[in-house]
Amino acid sequence: VSEPERGKFKIKSTSKTIIGSVDMTSTGTAYVISEDSENDIFINQKKTLNALHGDTVKVKLYPKKGKPEGEIIEIIERSKTEFVGTIELSHKFGFLVPSSNRIHVDIYIPLNKLNGAKDGQKAIAKIVEWPKGALNPIGEIIDVLGDVGDNNTEMHAILAEYGLPYQFPDDVEKMADKIPVEITQEEIKKRRDFREITTFTIDPVDAKDFDDALSIQKLSNGNWEIGVHIADVSHYVKPDSIIDNISVYRSRLRMGERLADKINRVWPDHDIDVVIPIPDTSTTSAMQLALKLNVKLRHGFVKNRYIGRTFIMPGQQMRKKSVKQKLNAIGLEFKDQNVLLVDDSIVRGTTSQQIVDMAREAGAKKVYFASAAPAVRYPNVYGIDMPSAKELIAHGRTDKEVEELIGADKLIYQDLDDLIETCREGNPKLTRFDTSVFDGKYVTGDIDENYLQALDDRRNDLAKNSGIERIEDIAGADEDDEDNIMDLHNVGGA
Repeated sequence: VSEPERGKFKIKSTSKTIIGSVDMTSTGTAYVISEDSENDIFINQKKTLNALHGDTVKVKLYPKKGKPEGEIIEIIERSKTEFVGTIELSHKFGFLVPSSNRIHVDIYIPLNKLNGAKDGQKAIAKIVEWPKGALNPIGEIIDVLGDVGDNNTEMHAILAEYGLPYQFPDDVEKMADKIPVEITQEEIKKRRDFREITTFTIDPVDAKDFDDALSIQKLSNGNWEIGVHIADVSHYVKPDSIIDNISVYRSRLRMGERLADKINRVWPDHDIDVVIPIPDTSTTSAMQLALKLNVKLRHGFVKNRYIGRTFIMPGQQMRKKSVKQKLNAIGLEFKDQNVLLVDDSIVRGTTSQQIVDMAREAGAKKVYFASAAPAVRYPNVYGIDMPSAKELIAHGRTDKEVEELIGADKLIYQDLDDLIETCREGNPKLTRFDTSVFDGKYVTGDIDENYLQALDDRRNDLAKNSGIERIEDIAGADEDDEDNIMDLHNVGGA
């Protein structure tokens, strides 16, 4: 007790305040998580001071025994002010009902702030005001995503909910508009023409794009040829492409520089004689790496343009066979040299292992391997067709173990922080990247072991090989007769 004035007494407060982040429940009660408290602090619904999930707040602790409890007395920083939800309209006003059950209040939308949104549509609202004593914040619609249930609407809603871009930048749209719809005669001359050969799309009739197909024809020697065709995306993604205002080419140059910095840092007395890129996309990074290491760059591999990417081939055995069909080593560039091979990444490791063997067979004295990307340890679940986790060579293994498996004398991966900075340098406004294949941190927060196991079951090689066996049955191939086994081509761009 204190006596601020003669004859007046005041009880001193024994409570203290701490700062933390809000973990809101669907009922409106909350917990504040703070580094200054071993236990989460319970906040009654009436004591949240309009705080929302993720906000940084100041909490006044109640002086009581047991589990800590308190009230929010200040909102230091809003976690976000834009929310995805569904529009509900009356004749006088509207509300946006947030999609996330962590947001326990609806956002009041004046009719003149609907921005064309209709009842039942999904939209994004921005909170512009939360008057003192009001139950609901006031907002405005900043974007209308579309009708509930529409595929594009739902996909854009998910991306927007997690703060991911759901629209392409204007410069990307302009670049896309410049891509001609018609295939030029010059381009056709570069490719094998399958237009007169029986070809079936394996996309459903309602697909947005048709990027996978099978062709079949009987050869003059009586064998059957099955063509497996996939979209040649690289035809449209040029080395000078811009993604999210980031130059792909400049980013790859910076990746080479960062990789060279790491080599100089962890291996200052290296004995590298020559840097050899693995065609084609690693050439840019390898060029800058060689320049910074002051080591000569040589193109030691020649690519067979009629063999497609081995990454997507259905089974490991076929990938192994295809690597040597795809590349030819120039012995003069390898003989008696300590060679540093540079590739964009190492996924299954099958290609890397085969290329290391080819370098040794071509006469290399030592074979080192550098990856412009960090170790790929986890599958991608956001649209890129990748192997299951068990098929990734780095999954559950150390860098040294991967080094031994691919047969390299030394293996060096790009550091994740360096990879992020090489991209962010092109657009400092980007604060977050999806790096889940490297660190297992999935941005949507809803990927668990059960989900990944389900992917394993669908993506493993056994399941994929069963499809090839059915094709062989159709073609009448005899597994015991090498001469009768079909020539299965992976033809890009057909």
